[in-house]
Amino acid sequence: MDKQSHTLDIAGTQLNLRSQHDDKLVQDIAAEFNKKINEVKQVNSQISHQNSLILAGLQLAEEYLLFKKASLTKINHIESEALNILKEFENSPMSKIQIEA
Repeated sequence: MDKQSHTLDIAGTQLNLRSQHDDKLVQDIAAEFNKKINEVKQVNSQISHQNSLILAGLQLAEEYLLFKKASLTKINHIESEALNILKEFENSPMSKIQIEA
């Protein structure tokens, strides 16, 4: 997929970048980052601009990693349940029935 140019406003700074993602997704990511920056500044109005960017990025990374960990835990649970169901089926009399077309 070809990369497209995008112009973003991050905390009042114009940023030009290239991405393979469509403009809506890139703008949504920028909006989420700006939202997090504003949340950080609301909690501490004395925080420097640079530190607010760093803290917002760290908070987003934390949210991402917690979501990823929870998702992997759920996937592993579903996989385990599916394997248990498969084993139960393989050991049941129903698995011995042959269907002829």
